Amino acid sequence: MEDWHNVDFVKSWDESASRGNPSRENQLSLLITLLSERCQSGDTILDLGIGSAQVEERLFLKRADVNIVGIDHSSAMLEIARERLRKTTLRNTQCVLYHHELADIDTLGFSHNAFSHVIAVQTLHHLEPETQKQIYGRVFDLVKNNGLFLLMDRVNIDGPKLNSVYAATWNWLENQSAIKSGWSGQYFLERLASQHDYPLSVETTVSWLEEAGFQAACLDLTLNRALYVGIKG
Repeated sequence: MEDWHNVDFVKSWDESASRGNPSRENQLSLLITLLSERCQSGDTILDLGIGSAQVEERLFLKRADVNIVGIDHSSAMLEIARERLRKTTLRNTQCVLYHHELADIDTLGFSHNAFSHVIAVQTLHHLEPETQKQIYGRVFDLVKNNGLFLLMDRVNIDGPKLNSVYAATWNWLENQSAIKSGWSGQYFLERLASQHDYPLSVETTVSWLEEAGFQAACLDLTLNRALYVGIKG
């Protein structure tokens, strides 16, 4: 069971984040490439659910001249993030971390157009659908014109008649993956069914991003994981 406040659990997750998520590497690579190509020196990026700062560690290898504001509800995750950022940040890079609930980011007092870009990686599906929708609207207010909202998240693949296809697809992905989980397609489906979270469909996510004001698209979809982009302006 996922327990993001348990020190041992988050350390284990940090060491094996790609296990059981064969699309993570490609989607992260694309996200970081898009950010690094879009950023200007001195830009500030907001990371909703920064976790252990694995994304930032990789981003700074390409862009050591950008700043990060990270929010996470897990103090255990933020401790790992602080240690990682101490090792990877440079003098001209500023990283500010907030221990805070994502559903209540309004209380942090960020100003309109405060951030050049916003990212959220495998985080928002833990929140109820209406809260996710509200966050999309808040992100639109926080990001500058021409800024990107890059969202990597789980996708709802509810559909019992397709379960045999989903299981076969998982088996194919597992076979292709450099990091093996050891999960069968059946176990993959059972594990999804046991998780108490709220992944949205691709259609709902894109629609709600557009309702918030973004021009939006799904850039990559692999079974139950997707990377979306919203651009403001």
